[in-house]
Amino acid sequence: MTLVIAGEAELPAAAGSGRTLYPQWPTRNDGNVYVGTSTNIILEGSLQRKFNMVIFGHTKPISAVSTHPSDASFITVGGDKVVAKWRRSKLLWKCQVQSVCLSCDYHPAGGVVAVGTADGHMIIVTEDSGTHVTTVRMCGAAIAGIKYNLDGDLVAGASMNGSVYIYKVSRDGFAYKKYSKISGGQQLTQIDWDNSGDFLQTSSVDYNLNFWNTASNKLEKVPSVLRNKEWMDQTCVIGWAVSGLWNNHNYKEAANIE
Repeated sequence: MTLVIAGEAELPAAAGSGRTLYPQWPTRNDGNVYVGTSTNIILEGSLQRKFNMVIFGHTKPISAVSTHPSDASFITVGGDKVVAKWRRSKLLWKCQVQSVCLSCDYHPAGGVVAVGTADGHMIIVTEDSGTHVTTVRMCGAAIAGIKYNLDGDLVAGASMNGSVYIYKVSRDGFAYKKYSKISGGQQLTQIDWDNSGDFLQTSSVDYNLNFWNTASNKLEKVPSVLRNKEWMDQTCVIGWAVSGLWNNHNYKEAANIE
């Protein structure tokens, strides 16, 4: 749907329909106006020229954020199937992918970004422009968590079917080859590598914490032996490092831990 302002001045079709309209200088007649749209975008233009986007926003919930390993920029992905790169509050680029995005992670070298989708794919795009590099089908279930190891030669995807899928990665992050699969039974939501690259930790929809040995491709049966492990980061919403943050046993409803 397109909102016609006057004459040939109209909003771009991708901007959705206009919801709000306000002149830049209410007391002047220069025609310069700001338009807020139904797709969470603010456009600036006039009756004499085209409208340009000044503020972009995801139209559906943002499901994941990943920061650049050496630059003050970050990636956001969400339910609108958009991958976007930002520096502070400025949008640098955005690209549309074929499925709802649930997870993302920068390659340690900073050249590419891996995106996990709701239909079981891992999509790789370039960091500088969002250009599509490759798409890998991990499984038939949602990839709720995705993470490169410290060296960037392996990437792991945590699936809602309960399994972890590990792929070998080329040095530049542009090529991927299936390496192993660790089978489990719980729906996984987040995943972290340890600093050595030998272990993974995952959290599930039921708030269970599991540890996985990437050498034996098995679930660790005694999790407490890994309580002092150092992890690259802590994206799992539960773990030894955050124990004690939630201890209200009298709360009658399920805790929404984000």
